[in-house]
Amino acid sequence: MLRALWRVVAIAAGVGACLVGSPASAQDAPKAKTIMIEGGTVLSMGPAGVIEGGTVSLRKGKIKSVRGAGRAGGMPNPNQVRIDASGKYVTPGLIDAWADLNVAPGGNAGTANASCRAIDGLDMFDRHDFEQALRNGVTAICVEPAATKGIVGTAALVRLADLDNIGASAETDVCLVVRLGVGKVGPFLRLKELAELRKAFKEAKEYREAWEEYEEELEAYAKDLKAGKKVKLDKKKEKAKSADGKKGKKPKGRKGRRLRPRDSSGESLMAWLEELERGNAGAAGPGAVSIGETQFCEDDEDGSDEEHATDVDDFDLRSWLDVYFSSGDGSSGGKKKDASKKADDEAKKPERPKKDRNKELLVRTLKRELAVRFEAHRPADILNVLELAGEFNLDAAVVGASGGRYVAEPLGKAESTVVLGGMIRTALFENGHYRDHDSVNAAVLSQADVAVVIGSGPGGGGNRAHYLRQNAAIAVGAGMDAEGALAAVTINAARVCGVAESLGSLEPGKTADVVVWSGHPLSSGSVVEYVFVGGKEVCRREP
Repeated sequence: MLRALWRVVAIAAGVGACLVGSPASAQDAPKAKTIMIEGGTVLSMGPAGVIEGGTVSLRKGKIKSVRGAGRAGGMPNPNQVRIDASGKYVTPGLIDAWADLNVAPGGNAGTANASCRAIDGLDMFDRHDFEQALRNGVTAICVEPAATKGIVGTAALVRLADLDNIGASAETDVCLVVRLGVGKVGPFLRLKELAELRKAFKEAKEYREAWEEYEEELEAYAKDLKAGKKVKLDKKKEKAKSADGKKGKKPKGRKGRRLRPRDSSGESLMAWLEELERGNAGAAGPGAVSIGETQFCEDDEDGSDEEHATDVDDFDLRSWLDVYFSSGDGSSGGKKKDASKKADDEAKKPERPKKDRNKELLVRTLKRELAVRFEAHRPADILNVLELAGEFNLDAAVVGASGGRYVAEPLGKAESTVVLGGMIRTALFENGHYRDHDSVNAAVLSQADVAVVIGSGPGGGGNRAHYLRQNAAIAVGAGMDAEGALAAVTINAARVCGVAESLGSLEPGKTADVVVWSGHPLSSGSVVEYVFVGGKEVCRREP
């Protein structure tokens, strides 16, 4: 009963905060070079920890300093704007790491569609939802493609810096999104989805190896060219060259004709030689008529076949036998040696593999250049995700994890990051992937040393990003510590989105996304006083 009451109070407080906030226009923003937020309790979420009576300085869109000096004295400085935060709290801007804010439904429902991008489905002109998020201290949201199966595309991080030009502050392709077993899917279909995912990553691995081999061969080819070797033409080019009349002359026999023995197996030749040894000079030659009349077939220069009389006395049998046994086709025996020597003097250009945009993105995940976000809810699916991530050495996070508390120990051993959605169950009777949902997930997972991130999550029929801090407050009411819950919507969220170097904590040099609260941000009575995004004031509490 107490837990349910906590949820109602937290949500009611969030609705109230929405009504008092008002986004400031660009003309209302301070024009000074430096903004000093003084005297508040600074929850830095970084190395500085908690600073009582601290001062946060913002300059040129960055955090200049974070210190505990309190209000600065001395003469007023016209290049500074001072904000009195006494009795208030100062935090980094909240990051909704899992939202479907203004993302149009649709997209491909199959696998291997890595090239789809969430940013392409984002409605950038619906200011109302963005303003609601800002009024509740949310300065950045991570949106995903709306498809529900397999590899669905890449997520985008949108910072709410300029509501008139949202796309200008968006970071595309922050991670690859994969969904496994989402919806009312039976066990056999989920195993099929898993097999398709494994196949896609295996093909990407083979694609990567093919390109690495090509690059090695290309490097060797460049060295051969530098060493003076000639370029070896492929068969198509050789045929084209022959058609242009550049082919060498045909080897010719007596009377300008090319010898072409009809038998290449050697059986009839041996029989003929035995007849010669017996003194039968008129024996039929190999593949021809009597040796005294016609024993060899020769091609005329025009390519026609004619029979020509040849006397045994005029024919050099030993020379012809040398030719016959050296090549088997009447050609010169030294040709093979010449061809081998020629091959050593030629540089063969390697064949370039075909480009594949989907596999290119998957290769980036194999190189750990791009993180992978697996949405999986059932305990069995979560374990399968851990196995798949280990097999291909992926930088992976688990999203959803409705039944994550049942596999908290293996998630902790794998040092996993888990992104949870809305803490309130939207349906009383759920038979799909959401059936194991419970608000205690965050507390159980954090106690198992799992890095917990809290988002607003998809569903619910519309935008829920403005309920982000209420979700964190509910997690605290279910047993999670307040510091961990606040980290779940700031620094941990920045890490899972790949932007921890610039967002998620108050540290010098980071982007100046800062929120000033009337009380602790997870308190039911706390409201937003100021919001700065990139050092620019974008929201202020109405008097």
